[in-house]
Amino acid sequence: MRRIFALILLLAGCAPAERATEQVVEVAQDAGESAGQTLEQAERDVARETAPIVTAVQDAVAAVVEVLPAPTQEVADARVVAHIIKWEVGGERAYTAKYEGIICPGGASGPTWGIGYDGGHQSRATIRSDWGARRDVERLAATSGQTGASRCAASRAALRDVRVPYAQARKVFAEVSLPLWAGATRRTYPGVEALGPLPEGALVGNTYNRGTSMIGSRAAEKRAIRDECVPRRDLECLAAQLVAQCRLWAGTPNGPGLCNRRKDEARLAKS
Repeated sequence: MRRIFALILLLAGCAPAERATEQVVEVAQDAGESAGQTLEQAERDVARETAPIVTAVQDAVAAVVEVLPAPTQEVADARVVAHIIKWEVGGERAYTAKYEGIICPGGASGPTWGIGYDGGHQSRATIRSDWGARRDVERLAATSGQTGASRCAASRAALRDVRVPYAQARKVFAEVSLPLWAGATRRTYPGVEALGPLPEGALVGNTYNRGTSMIGSRAAEKRAIRDECVPRRDLECLAAQLVAQCRLWAGTPNGPGLCNRRKDEARLAKS
């Protein structure tokens, strides 16, 4: 989860956040695959059910302890930022036309604004910190925990007048969201920073889109990147494993687009 949830686990003497997340995913995979779901679908279902509880606990802890700031990660290369934004929202023109307001992406998602910022999966304190420059930040903070189709639709209706300009959306994405994903990528692929900013950025984009799970057959290429490509600093290996992920969506409606995204990540990795 985010900063505060990791702190909760440490205060409670629990396992590290990464291992706790892996245990949840293991349960989700067993349930999801037996029902014919994909791992990603199972993860989203777990997130939808647990988000209101997690965000409530986050807020409770934030009210009684000083929340330490997250370790600062180096802001991604501008080319990496542009690459991910292109695949997330299509660039500035497309963002302005389609995404300035609050949207409901579907499934386990909550009210989402900016560039992929899902308020439903954040605590109120985190939303206030990330979007404190806005006068309507308290209205945005009220979306915390509002995940799933019905809750998201209600929040969207209440916030139908809200608009987030591209410049502000990009700033929060580059300075808040992406550094967190860069940190997650470095934990998932130890040593990735030695590959250089663009290969690392390609993996940040892949992690942003696909998550950090290394469990199951759907993560075979990710494990190969972690265990073979990164230790050898082999960019051809990295690019090949990114493209090989196209198999996951073969024959699906979103398959061509997702495969093109993987190919673009591969090109970035070899730049």
